[in-house]
Amino acid sequence: MFPYYKMLENASDFCIYLLRDAFDCNRDLKVLKEMDEDFLKKYQGLFIKLNFLERFIESHDEKFGVPPFCQDTWTMYEMFSYKDELKQERLECGLEEIKFITDSYSLTRKFKEYEVYLNFFIEFYPQDNAFFKKLQKEMKECLSELKKVIQIPPKSRVIKKVIPEGWYMTTNGSLYNPNGIVGYDVKGHKDGNLKNDLDLIREKLKKNEAITMRYFDKQESYIDHLKKIKKAGWSSEMDFQLYANFIYDFNPVLTRELLEEKNMSNQIFDLPEEEFITLLLGRTKKTIIRKFQEREYFLQFVKSNMEIKRSYQSNINTLVIGYFEAVVSIYKAFSKLNESKKKKENVEKIYSECLKFYKNRYEEVLMRFCGFSKIERSEKKITTARLNGIQLFKAYLEKGFDLYIIPPVVYDKYLDDVNVCDMHLFILEHYFSDELKEYKGKGRVLIQDINC
Repeated sequence: MFPYYKMLENASDFCIYLLRDAFDCNRDLKVLKEMDEDFLKKYQGLFIKLNFLERFIESHDEKFGVPPFCQDTWTMYEMFSYKDELKQERLECGLEEIKFITDSYSLTRKFKEYEVYLNFFIEFYPQDNAFFKKLQKEMKECLSELKKVIQIPPKSRVIKKVIPEGWYMTTNGSLYNPNGIVGYDVKGHKDGNLKNDLDLIREKLKKNEAITMRYFDKQESYIDHLKKIKKAGWSSEMDFQLYANFIYDFNPVLTRELLEEKNMSNQIFDLPEEEFITLLLGRTKKTIIRKFQEREYFLQFVKSNMEIKRSYQSNINTLVIGYFEAVVSIYKAFSKLNESKKKKENVEKIYSECLKFYKNRYEEVLMRFCGFSKIERSEKKITTARLNGIQLFKAYLEKGFDLYIIPPVVYDKYLDDVNVCDMHLFILEHYFSDELKEYKGKGRVLIQDINC
């Protein structure tokens, strides 16, 4: 019998806590004020000089061509692209006709372009340095008057993220949430929603190649890594980001145990203050003096290292374990075809049967061939192809969940063929009949082709 997860009773109960980048929390809002008559009068002299600069740029480009540095720098290229966009406007008017630049945004973009040229001209025409530098200074003053900074309250660094509806029970009773739609290109991370693995498995079998269990790294398979996560009671940021790929930061916990595992504890905490120590961090060698500042800096470096950042949040562990369980389960399910002499035909038969009505419903592959079960907590409904579902989901049926049993897609090793299970086989009809007679739960049990 699968365990009952109380967290499934309320959608808002299951959430995780992440961190925004500190820089993102304290950003000011920068806006441009409108150019009024006083502003135009104040900088009339500057606009006359810039009109001269405009003609100077045109004559320089005609004689020497566009400066070559713009081809190597994206920012420079953007500025010159902007120049080309306004080429016709330049031919018609200069900055003396200020009415053609009617908003602050256009003016700031034009100033950026001029700044690129001025930096170049200062080097290219050293005899005119004083003029170009003075022009830069006046442009800077003009821009500073245009820009207005509004202080906005800092955001909280802590983010509460509610995990969306879409839970599955893996073959051994762990909860898995794709954080989107299973196998979908857009809605969800393509590792976390299993698309990459399901597509890879399908392609390898179509080439008549055997599949092997995915590896977390060169030394450790997903199976072994999953055992380590369960035993440790924590997840690393690498584990979590393989599943989620979120832009937000993991909420790390730095423990003495972690430092000892990485052979850093003695160097950080026990050596004399002024002693020079050399620390080996992965492939990076650092020599530091153990003063307060260096010690704190080093601790921050350790905290930012994805491989050794840990979280003890139980919900994050649930998501990570469920993801690794899901990957392991689908590889185990499809590995049954490794000894098949018709790998291509059989895998295509699995996918064509499961995707018969909905082309992108990879969840059918999970449920009908891999043995997953879908839990819709808002509707209190469980869909499964596990024929012993009444026994497996007994705890859920007692809580009022409805159970829908659908025909599984099975691989027959002896016939080397894939077929949809016939729910009217005598032994199955007899089994279902006995199960339904003895069933006394609160929820309904609906079996496709038997009682619905």
